[in-house]
Formats: sequence, structure tokens, C-alpha cells
Amino acid sequence: MPPHFPAATLAEPAPSPEATGEFLHRFDIGALRCLLPPETPAALALAGEIRRLPFSPPWFEGLTNYRSEIIPVFDLPRFLEAGQPPGRGRFLLVIGEKNSRAALRTDQVTTFPLPKAAKTADDYAGPRALQGFVIARYWREEQPFLLIDPPRLLEAMRSPAAATA
Repeated sequence: MPPHFPAATLAEPAPSPEATGEFLHRFDIGALRCLLPPETPAALALAGEIRRLPFSPPWFEGLTNYRSEIIPVFDLPRFLEAGQPPGRGRFLLVIGEKNSRAALRTDQVTTFPLPKAAKTADDYAGPRALQGFVIARYWREEQPFLLIDPPRLLEAMRSPAAATA
């Protein structure tokens, strides 16, 4: 099922003549510009109360209630680089299906028009900790946009082994 986001939270970019007509969902977390694959089940929710758990790694913000389901909330910048200040996005990007959902903080979700001739690169230039979770990298206006693999990334963030890395 494709991602569904409330219309009020989407910022629509101007149409581009070189666009294919296909769109990906873009979300920014700090300086990272991330893209979701179109088949990723996702939703956008206001960040409510998040309960921190003792003895948890710094990138695990805590648990929150999303539609009567308790889900984990992760802080991507802190996962990628120790010592980063905590994320403070006003929205939660909820990724996954029931019983396997998790959330990341973000300020907004927009659409990213996929160009006809997508300029991708095999070489990776992004946070080293994110390298294994990038499916593709697109360039637009001299900025990299990273198409990430959300299930693999969230699974790594949930892993006890990540806490000892």
C-alpha cells in the first residue's frame, strides 16, 4: 500500500518539465534529505507525548501511542553520529505495518518528483552509519537525496547489537 499523508502536511513543489510523473515522499531530518520507496507503508502524525525508557541507547527517544498502538520513536541523527543534539521535529513519520511500526521525527514530508534521467551515483557520500541502508542516491539542485530502505534501517535501530556499537 503506498504511503498516505494528510494533505495539510504536504508541501507540493513546483512541477518540473523533466519529471517522469512519478513521485517519492521526501522527509528531512536535520541536514539529511531522505526519500521513501513508494511501496513503504507510512503515515504522518503530530508528535505527542514520548515516554523515555531508562538505560536505552541515545537514539531511542522512547515509546508513544499511535492509534492505540505503542510504537518506538527513534532519533536518526543520534543513531548516525554520537553526540548529536536530539531531534525536535514536530511530526512523527510512522513507518511500517501494524505490530512492526516505528517512528522518526521530522518537520515535514514533501513529494520528490523523480526526474526522467535520474542522476544517481554508486559511490556513497553520506553518513557512514547510513551507508548500508541507502538504495539509491539522487541529485537535484546540487543536493543529494538518499532513497533509504526503512525496514532494514529500523530493524538496525531496534537491535541490541547497535547499542554496543
